[in-house]
Amino acid sequence: MLIPYKIFGNEERLPFVKLTLQGPKNNVITEAFVDSGADFSIFHSGWINYLGLSLRKGISKRIQVGDGDYIHAFLFQVDVIFYGWTFKAPITFSEHLGPGFNLLGRKGFFNRFRFCFDDKHYRLSVTRL
Repeated sequence: MLIPYKIFGNEERLPFVKLTLQGPKNNVITEAFVDSGADFSIFHSGWINYLGLSLRKGISKRIQVGDGDYIHAFLFQVDVIFYGWTFKAPITFSEHLGPGFNLLGRKGFFNRFRFCFDDKHYRLSVTRL
């Protein structure tokens, strides 16, 4: 499938994808920036209560972010719906997520899908492996 880049901020076009996080209490339909340099997907911790998860019941992680700093996050195995496919993926949640949007990292996604970035035409090709 071809996914057009999303216009973000000052007319910058970036590769965002849509996905649903499924929790024991509720589901969250959201989007995330596809970050091939990130090991883990990171979502803002504000979703935790809504999903019906307890932040402190996740596995505590220190994750290095793009500027070299580390943020504290909590890792969960979350049921995800991604373009018609449902599977469990490691998702971290952090109160310190800085860029203002969720990040989709490699673990749990890049082993299931091929992501091809076409910056010339501002689109992302996603293929199930």
